[in-house]
Amino acid sequence: MFINERWNFFNMIGKISGSFFPIVFYAEVFSDLLQYKEIIEHLGSEKKNTICIICSDPSLAKWMKKNSLNHLYVPRFLIPAILSKIRCKVFVSSSPYLGELQMGKLRRGCISIYLFHSLNSIFKTYRKDALKGFDIVLLPGEAHEKEFELLYDSSERKKAVIAGYPLFDFWTKKFRELPLVKKNKILFAPTWGKKSLFTHERDFIESLEAILSIGYEIDVRPHPMTLIKGAERRSFKRIKNYFKGATNIQWIEDLMNYDCIFNASLLVTDQSSISMEFTLATLRPSIFLLGFEKVKNDAWESLRYQPLEKDFQENIGFTLALSNLHKEMGQILCINEGSEAKKRILDFKKRILSFEGEATKRIASILEEQASRRE
Repeated sequence: MFINERWNFFNMIGKISGSFFPIVFYAEVFSDLLQYKEIIEHLGSEKKNTICIICSDPSLAKWMKKNSLNHLYVPRFLIPAILSKIRCKVFVSSSPYLGELQMGKLRRGCISIYLFHSLNSIFKTYRKDALKGFDIVLLPGEAHEKEFELLYDSSERKKAVIAGYPLFDFWTKKFRELPLVKKNKILFAPTWGKKSLFTHERDFIESLEAILSIGYEIDVRPHPMTLIKGAERRSFKRIKNYFKGATNIQWIEDLMNYDCIFNASLLVTDQSSISMEFTLATLRPSIFLLGFEKVKNDAWESLRYQPLEKDFQENIGFTLALSNLHKEMGQILCINEGSEAKKRILDFKKRILSFEGEATKRIASILEEQASRRE
C-alpha cells in the first residue's frame, strides 16, 4: 500500500511499475473523492485494498489517509509521467483531456473511463475533443447523451453509456441527513477563472454589505481552484479581510465541508454548476449573476443546441444583476415556494439524470465488469 508514503519521484516510479491495481482513480478536487468513496464502498470491503486513488492535492491525500483509502499523492506536474507507468486494468477520471499534455497517456491495455464531475454542458464548458481520449464515457442522462451525439462522430458515440451521476446520489443522501434550513441563509458559490465573481472585488463587497444590512446571513464557498490560483486566492483573501470581525458572514475554506450547501435557502453564483446540483437536490432556488459566462469552446454556438446550464438558467434558475440582489432575493424565495416552480425543477431533473439513487451501484458494477475482463 502507498497510504503512508511521502512522494519521491524515483521511488514512486519504481513502486508504480512493480505494483498492479485492478482499478485506479484520479482525483483532482474533493468532489471527485466523494464519488469515488461511494463507488468503492459498493465494490465491497474485500476489494478496498486492490484499488488506488491518485491525487495531486496534499489536502486530498490527508483526507484519504484519515479515511483509510489506499492512495498516492503525486505533484500535478508529474501526473503524465506517473500515468504512463501505472499498471491497472481500469483507470477512472473526472478530469478530461486524457492523452493530452496535461494528463498524458496510459499504458497499453488499460481501459480508461470518464466519470462526470458536474452537470455542465459537454460542448460549452469543455474544450473540443476533451473526452476523445477515453475508452468509455459514463453519461449522467439523456440530455448529455444528446450533446455527446452532436459533438462526436459515430465511432466516438459507441463509447458513451448512460450510467447516472453518483455525486447526485451523495447530495440527496446528505440533504436527507441535515436539519431544516434557516430561511435567511444565503450561499455564494462562485466558479473560478478570469470571469469569476472574485475578480470583481469592489462590486462583490458592495453586494455583500447590502445583503447583510437587511438581515441575511451569508456563507461564501469558493471553488477549490480559487484557493490554488494566485490572483484569485489573493482576491478572496482581500474580500475576506474586509469583513474581518463580522459575525453574520462565514468563509468556507474547508472545501470538505458540504453542510453549508444544504443549510442555505438560496444559492448565488456567477456560473458554477453547483447551482444545478443544489436546486435539483433541495428544490430551492439558484440565482445567476448577469455578465458572467464560462466558455471553453468558442465554437459551441455553431451546434445550434441549447447547453444544459443555459436551459437551467432560463427555465429553472433566476438571473439578476449583482447590484440588485439585495432588492429581489426575498421575492424569489417566495416564488420558489409555489408548486409550479417545484414541478419545473422535478421535470428538469428527470430529463438530465438517469438512475437517480442507483447511479453509484450501477457504475460500481460497470467498473467490476471491466476490471474482471480477460486480457
